[in-house]
Amino acid sequence: MDENDPLWYDYAEPDEAPGLWLHALAGVFWVLASLIAVAKHVYGVPDRVWQWSTGWIARRIATGIRRF
Repeated sequence: MDENDPLWYDYAEPDEAPGLWLHALAGVFWVLASLIAVAKHVYGVPDRVWQWSTGWIARRIATGIRRF
């Protein structure tokens, strides 16, 4: 490679591929991020159920539907 060549970066060799440790660290990060996302979703489930059920009851009362 000639340092005086203005296009020297076109001829530069690519970097070596990521190693095993970096892939393992990325996998651990991915698993932790996924677990946090699932925990966040599960944590909000009771609140969504209560909101849905109170809305359902309010709609039944407002429309005067009497089933059963």
